[in-house]
Parts: sequence; structure tokens; C-alpha cells
Amino acid sequence: MTDRLTTTEAVCRLCWHLLHGEGLTTKQAQKLIGYTRSATWTVLDRMSTYLPLVQDKGVWMLMDMQEAGDGSPSEH
Repeated sequence: MTDRLTTTEAVCRLCWHLLHGEGLTTKQAQKLIGYTRSATWTVLDRMSTYLPLVQDKGVWMLMDMQEAGDGSPSEH
């Protein structure tokens, strides 16, 4: 049996998947970090304060900053 992930470890694991373009349901994220469903949702919700996370049809994902108009110069 493995030890429970610390919050920092759980956030890092979720960030890795999200930054690699994966969308995760709360249930999928729960399996990755071993937290309860409620605790997993709370972690993702708090992460969304600092990362541009959106939840669309139950899937957490990073917002596409190009579509969001992040202020960076466009390449034409």
C-alpha cells in the first residue's frame, strides 16, 4: 500500500496531466491522486484560482490561452 499523496504531490500530478493537454473528469483525477471525490473536486477548484482551468461537460482542462486572447502578440 502506498502512502497518501501530500497536497503538493497531488497538485503536481494533476498539473502534469493538465499541462500535457489531458482533460480529466473529477473521477479520473480522483483515481490519479487517491483522494475522495469531494476532496479531489476541491483541489481542482482551488487550482483553478491560479491556473486557467475550466470545467466543460464535467471535464477539467486548461483553457486555450490563444482563444482567450491572452494579450500576446499574434503571429501574422
